[in-house]
Amino acid sequence: MKKVVFALIVLFSCIYSQEASASEKFIWDGSEIVEGQIGKMTFSKDVKVYKKVKDSGDFTSMVVKRNNYFRVYGKEVVGEHTYLWMSGGYRVQLTDLVVYKELPRDIIEKVSGSKLINGETVYVSSKGGVSIKAAPNANAKTLHRVPYQTVLIVKDFSGDYVQVRYRGHDYDFAGYVAKDYVASLPNPKTKYIKETVIASRQPNYAIHGNSGAVTLGRGQEVKTYFTTSNGLTLVTSKEGVTGFVPSTELSTKKIVNVPISILKDPTLIALNPLKGITYSRYQVIDSYASGVYNPVKENHWKGNINHSTSEVSYYKASDFTMAVTKDNIVYTIDDSTITIPFPLKVGSKIISHTEGFQKEEHVVDRMLDRYTFNNGETIENVIFAGPMSDNEKLGWNLDYSIILGKSYIQFYYDFYKQE
Repeated sequence: MKKVVFALIVLFSCIYSQEASASEKFIWDGSEIVEGQIGKMTFSKDVKVYKKVKDSGDFTSMVVKRNNYFRVYGKEVVGEHTYLWMSGGYRVQLTDLVVYKELPRDIIEKVSGSKLINGETVYVSSKGGVSIKAAPNANAKTLHRVPYQTVLIVKDFSGDYVQVRYRGHDYDFAGYVAKDYVASLPNPKTKYIKETVIASRQPNYAIHGNSGAVTLGRGQEVKTYFTTSNGLTLVTSKEGVTGFVPSTELSTKKIVNVPISILKDPTLIALNPLKGITYSRYQVIDSYASGVYNPVKENHWKGNINHSTSEVSYYKASDFTMAVTKDNIVYTIDDSTITIPFPLKVGSKIISHTEGFQKEEHVVDRMLDRYTFNNGETIENVIFAGPMSDNEKLGWNLDYSIILGKSYIQFYYDFYKQE
């Protein structure tokens, strides 16, 4: 009899435990969290949210009231815009009107009971890559084979498989991969974009000419996860952009550009009279040139410059002088001069003149205390002059005709630098 009573006690305890577990509520930030939820949001004013009508392509909308909280079940990036998915198929663009809070990962895992989270970005952790299948089984048709470190978006779960969304450079599709071949992203580090850069959707696509790519701006804060063998780092931005950028375009320090209102001292951008000048020219009608100007006396350099085309290569002697006064700097390179007036400010006119041609005016467009170029090179006291029109850009592929800085001169495609 005692054994029967004990068995009943154990049985009812198990049933109670299961019911308690099934009815367990997860509360975070004052709200109950449900399976599939990744965050919560409210609005600073009444806004419209939209839902696509199935098959018709039209949208229906409803107005949601400010200060009411709504569950968020997914995040999607379309172009350079981020959208948050609500219940019922409605979504809203993430703007300044939206106050969005993302759930901590441990809460999502507790609610879902899975290490992978619906809607999250994962990567292929198998070094041999993985096949994306049409159905959740090994014998299903292979839709695509993707390499190690390809990024995927979790859509759903089916036994030992996870349904994912693959975003290629010009197409998207959904399929299934074995859970054991993908993993959540590692803990990120915070870094900053040095200069405006294009982020590729996948690590095996070229950064440029990629129709699925997005742009990340100079100084933008990003989270970094890992770097591939070809030097591309996976990043995500606060706006929800995910992509691969060259690791050389990332800085551990914040990128700050301070505008200069006026530059009074010519020596702040003048060349060092005791140092040599490295010269290069690129992409000018199949004409390339390079060489070094060595100082021969104060403010005077001489070089033996190599010029080459697809048909011929030769050396030519070249002369470079600099004259500095309190009113201007005049650079003379053979039969060309560049005259920079001081004090220098936005709107000032830099004059260039090549013998046999008319003088050109290059209006100063902006001035910064420092600037980092796409190659990672940072210049101090930078002056951008002669903004190019769209028609001019077609011929020169340049934004400015002159860029000057401390020990730096760019005159169209001619570059003069000092270390």
